[in-house]
Amino acid sequence: MKHLAWIDGRVVEASELRLDEPFVMQRIHTLAGRSFNVARHIEVLRHDSELLFGFASLYKASEVEQIIAELLRLSCASAMFSCPVDISLNGRGELSLTVGKPTFGRGAYHRSIRFVAQCITGNVPTTIAQTSESLAADAMANRRVRMYGADRALLLDENRYLISRPWMPVFVVYRGKIYTPTEFSSVEFEVAREAIIGAGVELYIADVSEAALMSADEIFMVDIMGVTSMSSVANHSLLCMTASRVARYMSPNK
Repeated sequence: MKHLAWIDGRVVEASELRLDEPFVMQRIHTLAGRSFNVARHIEVLRHDSELLFGFASLYKASEVEQIIAELLRLSCASAMFSCPVDISLNGRGELSLTVGKPTFGRGAYHRSIRFVAQCITGNVPTTIAQTSESLAADAMANRRVRMYGADRALLLDENRYLISRPWMPVFVVYRGKIYTPTEFSSVEFEVAREAIIGAGVELYIADVSEAALMSADEIFMVDIMGVTSMSSVANHSLLCMTASRVARYMSPNK
């Protein structure tokens, strides 16, 4: 498979993309040449690029879908597995789409690998879309918890309450119900909510304290490609049955 990118009408090797300019981005789930939730992704991208840069892309969802289909074809992407495509707009006004590595699943799925989580203090997101800044902050947070033997950071505010992020909302399962601290207009949150409703589980928007995390039955995160469960937080072991059930109802299905 070739790792290609499209930038303002040109198809190039992904390695040729310049990443020295601040950008906003969305990750789009694709499967068998088809892209999902593109109109909603474009809406989020436009909102935050206008907020941060004062301008937005004029491309329509239908045009972006056509570009993605052609880019996947040229990249020789497998039709058997889901593949992420990142769409970003930088501070110079350049729109680009980049094909990522295929996943090991077909459709949104519950990842078999589970992570050890660790709570650290973080900042409440100020955008719905991911940005060059948020990507770096997330990478730094996950690297910081390595010293504690953990794989993923659970961010807490100054009052020790859970922080969720629009591009990777966190859900806490306790006694058969699901809790999350913030409702977002992100595609990831909407896809997760639709799946939770489809699975027949009650969802509550409520503050989640650090102490509550230590008595949770499950903690899982949702991104546009699927569901990731935590195996433990601190010394508290966690299950993953509800997360697996929710994943079966996530769009796109297999």
